[in-house]
Amino acid sequence: MVAALSTLFSALVAATVLVHTEVQAQMVSEPEAMLGLRAQAAQKETVFTDPTCKAIQGVISSASAIYAPGNSDYTKQIKHYCSSGDFYSKCSVEPATAADVSAVLKVLGMSNSSFAVRGGGHSCAPGFSGSKGVNVAMTRFNDVSYNKAEGVVKYGSGLVWEQVYKGLEPYDVKVVGGRVLGVGVAGLSLGGGYSFLTNQYGIATDGIVAYDFVTANGTVLHVTKQSYPDLFFLLQGGFNNAGIVMNFYVKARPRAKVWGGAIFFGDNNIDAVLNLTAQFASEANTDPLGSLLPTINAFAGIPLVECQIFYDNPNGPPNGSFVKNIFDQLMALPSLHRDVLPNRTMANLTGAVPSDGVKGTRGTFSTVSLERLTPEILQTIKEEFKFYGTVAPLGAGIFISYALDSFTTSASYPASSSTGWPHTKHLSPMSLYFAWPLGLSDGLFYDAIRKSTNKIRQAAIAQGQNLDDLYMYPNYALYDTPLEKMYGPNVARLTQISAKYDPSKVMARAGGFQFARGQNTYGIYGP
Repeated sequence: MVAALSTLFSALVAATVLVHTEVQAQMVSEPEAMLGLRAQAAQKETVFTDPTCKAIQGVISSASAIYAPGNSDYTKQIKHYCSSGDFYSKCSVEPATAADVSAVLKVLGMSNSSFAVRGGGHSCAPGFSGSKGVNVAMTRFNDVSYNKAEGVVKYGSGLVWEQVYKGLEPYDVKVVGGRVLGVGVAGLSLGGGYSFLTNQYGIATDGIVAYDFVTANGTVLHVTKQSYPDLFFLLQGGFNNAGIVMNFYVKARPRAKVWGGAIFFGDNNIDAVLNLTAQFASEANTDPLGSLLPTINAFAGIPLVECQIFYDNPNGPPNGSFVKNIFDQLMALPSLHRDVLPNRTMANLTGAVPSDGVKGTRGTFSTVSLERLTPEILQTIKEEFKFYGTVAPLGAGIFISYALDSFTTSASYPASSSTGWPHTKHLSPMSLYFAWPLGLSDGLFYDAIRKSTNKIRQAAIAQGQNLDDLYMYPNYALYDTPLEKMYGPNVARLTQISAKYDPSKVMARAGGFQFARGQNTYGIYGP
C-alpha cells in the first residue's frame, strides 16, 4: 500500500510540476579525480561579470571554490528541499577555511549585494537560505569529531544529521539532532532543535557549548558562554543574525544504538493513534527515554498515518512500563508497513521514514505551540486535516501534513535567561506542512495554512489552554511570523546584540528572521 501510494505520488508530481531551470548540469563520465582537476581549472578561467562575485573570486584561497551558473556544483548548491527556497544566484562560493569565510564576509560588507548562507538546504521559506545575489554554501565544513576527555562532539555547519550520527558511531555516542533524512545541522541547531532526545536533554541548542564563528565584519571568534555571553545568547535560537557559524561544539550523549522506527497506518486507525498520542503526552508518562511523533498526512487526497517511535535503549522500553504499553498498542494496530527494530543506529533510524516524496515541490511550514496534546485539541487537528487533506480542493495540492510532537510534561529545559529563544515552559510545538507544485498557487496555500493554524490555536484557547507565553518555534514558523511571537521579551536584547556585532546590518541582507530589520526579509530579497 505504501509503495503504491509512493508510486502514485511520484506520478502526480511528475505530471503536475512545471520545472523552470535557468541552468542545466552537464553529464560527464570522467573519473572523479579528473573532474576535480577540471573544476579547479574552470574556476580559474571563469570570468564573473558581477562585481561582488569577481571580488570574492580574487580573495579566497585555493582551498575554497566559487562557481558560476552552468556548473554542476553551482546547481547542487542552490537547490533546496523545497523549490520555494530556490533562487538562481549570481555565483555560489564554497569557503573551506575560517580565513576564507572572513574574506567573503568582508567583500559582502563592502557591497550592497544580497546573499544567503546555506547549510543543509532544508529551508522552504523563500529567501531564507537562497538569494539572487551570492550563495554562500558551507558544504566544506563537514568535520565530525569527538573529544572523549571533554565529552564534546564537534560537527561542521555544512552537514546533515545522518552524516553526524554516522560519524559518531565508532565512539558509541550521539547528539541531540534531527529525526529524518536530509535535515541540515545548521538551521536546526541555530533555530532550536526538537529531537527524539528532547525529553532527556532539551533541544539541540541546549547542548551546544561553543561555536566557531565569523562576525559580519570578518572577525573570527570561538564563542562560549564564558567568552562572549551575549553572542552565545543570540546564537541559542537566534539564527545567523550576526555572522556565520562554521562549527558547533556539543555535549555528547551516551549510546550510538537505540530502539525504534516507524509504523504506517490507513486512515481507519487515525482515532486509535490519536487516543494513544494523548495518553503518551499526559502527565502519567514520566519516562524521558521514550519519544513519539505521529503525523497525519494526505498524498494527493489519500490519507496516511505515520508514527515514529523511539526509545533510548537498544533493547527498547522495559516490560510492564507505561511507554512499552503505549508502543505495544500501536504495534498491535493493523498497519500498512512497520519498520521498528532494536539495536539500530541513529543514522539508520532517520531512514525509517521516507523524506524525499515531496522533495522539489514548493512548500511551507507553520506551527502552533500548545500546552498539551489533549483529546479535544487532537480532535480539532483531525478535523482540520480531514478538511484540507481530503475534502477541500487543496487535497489535489500534493501533500498536507500535521505533525504532533508529543513531549512529556517532565521534559528537560534550561533556565529562562540562558537562551535567545525562550522555551522554559513545557509545550508541544505541533507543525503543519503544505506542499504544492506551482508558484502560481503560493497565495492559495499560504492563506490555507494560516487559516488552519489560527483555527487550531483558537480552539486550544477555547478549550482552556493558556498559550500567552508559549512562543512559536522558529524552525516551524511561517516565513512572515512577527519576531515577538517567537522571541517574546527577548526581542529587544537580541536586537541590541545583533547591532553590537553587526552594526552595518550586513547579515540583514542574508534573509530570514532578522532582528536588524525587525522582521523577516521575504519580499525584500525574495521573489
